Amino acid sequence: MTPHRRLRVRRAVEALAAGDSIVVIDDRDAARTHGYLVVAAERASAENVAFMVRHTSGFLCVALPGGECDRLDLPPMQGVDDSVPTELSACVTVDAIDGVTTGISANDRARTARLLADGDSTPTDFTRPGHVVPVRCASGGFVERDSVTEAVAHLVGTAGHRRAALFATLVGDGVRGSDLPHRAELEAFATAHSLRSVSISDVRDLYFSTGTLVERTTSAHLASNLIANYRQTGSSATYLAVVTGSVASAPGVLVHVHRDGTDSHSSSPSDAQERLALAESAIAAAGCGVIIYGRAIDDTTGSASAAPAIVAAIAQDVGLTSVRLVDRDNEIERALRSRGIPVEFSELSSPNGSSGRWEEHLDIGA
Repeated sequence: MTPHRRLRVRRAVEALAAGDSIVVIDDRDAARTHGYLVVAAERASAENVAFMVRHTSGFLCVALPGGECDRLDLPPMQGVDDSVPTELSACVTVDAIDGVTTGISANDRARTARLLADGDSTPTDFTRPGHVVPVRCASGGFVERDSVTEAVAHLVGTAGHRRAALFATLVGDGVRGSDLPHRAELEAFATAHSLRSVSISDVRDLYFSTGTLVERTTSAHLASNLIANYRQTGSSATYLAVVTGSVASAPGVLVHVHRDGTDSHSSSPSDAQERLALAESAIAAAGCGVIIYGRAIDDTTGSASAAPAIVAAIAQDVGLTSVRLVDRDNEIERALRSRGIPVEFSELSSPNGSSGRWEEHLDIGA
């Protein structure tokens, strides 16, 4: 990640820390670039809410951690599909009860946003429905869900505020028949109003390359193996790594990510077991290697494998500085490289990532 992109994130966080609004550009899909005005919900005021309403759709949302949504009795809005990982997980709309009139004025909506961000607020502090939309953040953040909600909550939390972000979609002048401005217009808007701007890709990539995504909970030595258990930060999901030999700072350490055969990377459970057996044999022959079990051990949802960012975070934690991937996986390769770990592929790797039989490739040249 370039220093310029890191600087954009830092300046956006500094602006939020000072209570200023920023522009967040959703660049995940180049064909559908969106922009959002964002401010820490606890710093919402009549002034910055009025500015937000003037330049956005007026559909004001507050990103909240899932635990806060549960505490405040904010169930999903009817018709919301939580299975779509990129969409907003909107809850029932609310207004503050005290300190407001109709609930729709800038002052009233600022009051509601601040109350949603208040750790001492209770479910009885709000009426339902109202004029502010709480939006549920995934407990695992970017690793679990890829939406603007996770981006703005992460930014506000990094700025030292409670993880509650007031945001709304910016609109343009519609000259070309569309009221959603493209990236150049969004950046020009930010410049014209002296606002910092940052993209979701900037925020997400910096988080994946430097963030503490997992914590080691237990570890034990068994013969020449280290067995390490990990828990995903902000989540109950747990993972397992089996480390053979001395891998810290060793060159070209073999790494295999075991999948259970229920995802797109494995054609069947038997194929996944065959891959695991081949990786174990290769690592035993080399006397050094790591196997990361990619399914969350306590996962009951059927979601198959650890995100590449989790794999890279575990690899970094066990001290890997150079990796040879047993299975060709471009996403895992990018995640490892983002943490400064160079990657090559072992001779066990299928050229196209397919799942053929590989017995003839067991000579890894170790």
